[in-house]
Amino acid sequence: MNANDGVHWPLDLVVYSRVTAKKRSSKKSGITLVMPGVCRIYEGQYELKPLLTHTEMTFFLHLQNMAQGRCAIMCKPRMSDYIERLPGGDLRSINQKHVDFLICRKEDMLPVFAIELDDSSHETAEARKSDKVKNEISSSIGLPLLRVTTKAMYESDLLVKELTNAWFTGVEMLPGLHADQVH
Repeated sequence: MNANDGVHWPLDLVVYSRVTAKKRSSKKSGITLVMPGVCRIYEGQYELKPLLTHTEMTFFLHLQNMAQGRCAIMCKPRMSDYIERLPGGDLRSINQKHVDFLICRKEDMLPVFAIELDDSSHETAEARKSDKVKNEISSSIGLPLLRVTTKAMYESDLLVKELTNAWFTGVEMLPGLHADQVH
């Protein structure tokens, strides 16, 4: 597999799947495609929706443009996906919560900082309580959490400054690596 294989895979996959549409799995390959519409047990109970809201998608594209491939940007990871619960830790505090974006080092996917896009949905009492828990847990594990209002997401100079600060603060918190060792 070369570096360009992943660039065109959706088109290649569509062409391949049309040719082999009748074959759903290959026991020899260890790969199985679960075909849409095969199981109807949950039909009418769920439907597909976009992962990101319009505002989150706008911000995500802005982040991608600014990052220029220098880091990995994860969308809506559950906190339990990147935080290890230690004895005495309450799994419920992290299992049902996510951050909007998690910025990771590309080479090892180690989280450097998280981003919460604070729109009007963060104004409810329940959201403020959840935000407080996210702030406290992020602080306790040494992971910077950058809160960005929807107004501030369009202020590019300020955003670049704060993202850069969050990156270097986060890198300083990583075990065995300091900001002066990062390009």
